Amino acid sequence: MKTENLREKLHTRKSELDVANHEIFHEKLKRFWGFLQDHSVFVGIVQDLDCRRPDARRKASSIVNNNERIEFKDELDEAAVACKVIHLCAQSPLDQPALSVGRRYGGGTHNDDALERFREVILEPFIRHIDEQLDYQHSASALLIRYKHKCEWFNRSKLFTLWKDNTQKGETLLKTDLYEYLFDQGVEIQIEPSSASGEVDFLKDQIGEDLFLAEVKIFNPSKSKGKPYIISGFQQLYRYLEERNELFGYLVIYNTSENDLSFKLSNLSQLVPFVTYNNKIIFILTINISSEVKSASKRGKLKTTEITEEELINVLDE
Repeated sequence: MKTENLREKLHTRKSELDVANHEIFHEKLKRFWGFLQDHSVFVGIVQDLDCRRPDARRKASSIVNNNERIEFKDELDEAAVACKVIHLCAQSPLDQPALSVGRRYGGGTHNDDALERFREVILEPFIRHIDEQLDYQHSASALLIRYKHKCEWFNRSKLFTLWKDNTQKGETLLKTDLYEYLFDQGVEIQIEPSSASGEVDFLKDQIGEDLFLAEVKIFNPSKSKGKPYIISGFQQLYRYLEERNELFGYLVIYNTSENDLSFKLSNLSQLVPFVTYNNKIIFILTINISSEVKSASKRGKLKTTEITEEELINVLDE
């Protein structure tokens, strides 16, 4: 869906919240949060806020559940906490949690005044942040999940042939395809020089702010690129995050085999699953491009390679 269409839908939902009275506001807020969860771009923006301000959940809980008034450090902190407050209010079994939050921030005792204050302090900063991110197409998660779909739905055969015709350079060739796509979306690609951890590429958005670090790997056990190879890629990306003092990165895996690659992680509910360790967050995106997978009736039982979160973290402690 185009950015302008998403923005129009977003502001239609906001307009409904702007005119809702206290009797129906809670139901409208629940629908608003559900609307955000139905669109990958919005989910990606929310996930990006989670990464950049991991303390926002605790602050929001203090506001909603502990009746505290939290002051925000900056606009990003304001947007991230507002996002979590909206989520908690939408999930609350109480009828009007937003009224309590509004009163806490100076909305007075009248219901209309409390709702108006909630809109000013919570709703407006969050929607303003989404608007800005739509302008910059800033969400790494949303961009990469769209790329995954594009590869698996439309370019599977082309990309598999690209790898198969030159398996020695296949990883580099697939990485180039990914970066060409990101470049077309406005992401600046910066190839980093060799470091103690190897070569991991540094991607930025078009306004010059750090976006994410990326490591690309092939998964194909028959080509000596099986489970140990993927785990080593995870380790390499983590070490690079430490060197650069960056918060998060992406491990992008092209599965060119007939095997299924499965990750057993504690954080699977997000658009892109991730591992958190020592204040570093690594997202793991698997793109299945093998065009040699037989039909279910011919291939028999599907072979699955499983990698657990413990296996990924244990290698970091070695």
